[in-house]
Amino acid sequence: MVEDSVLNEILERACPYIKYRIRLELMNQPRLETLILDLQRQILDDPAVQEVFSWRQPDGWLAWDFHGYQSTEAGIRLLCEKSADPCHSVLCAALQVLARETGRLARGIGKVGRILDQCGLGGSQTIRAVVSAYAGSEDRPFVKEQIDVALGAFRAV
Repeated sequence: MVEDSVLNEILERACPYIKYRIRLELMNQPRLETLILDLQRQILDDPAVQEVFSWRQPDGWLAWDFHGYQSTEAGIRLLCEKSADPCHSVLCAALQVLARETGRLARGIGKVGRILDQCGLGGSQTIRAVVSAYAGSEDRPFVKEQIDVALGAFRAV
């Protein structure tokens, strides 16, 4: 089949992140399979992933800012895009602190994030929810709340 040859070509030439996701999401290979564990090690050794790991603060927050280039938002997004396991201690801690800490959400975005949230236009709370959902934590109450806000905005249009 053409699909098999394309899949084999991708698995031969792709970066570890793509191989990992194909094997997990399309081929349904178990996370504890040796090849999957090896790909995860390669992902964790990536220089960009290691840089994000270096941003970790003692409480799990990544970098100083919530939003922006070097921030908790950017760090979580990068780790998820690179397919870091959501159970990895750095990513897990960042998601936990993001779920409970709202006092730092203005860092890197300022008052405008809160104002956009108050207007229902997607500010800091929306970014927080998107990043959490991106990491697979879409069942958290604050994520569900922002989904309702977004759906309300679509209905208004």
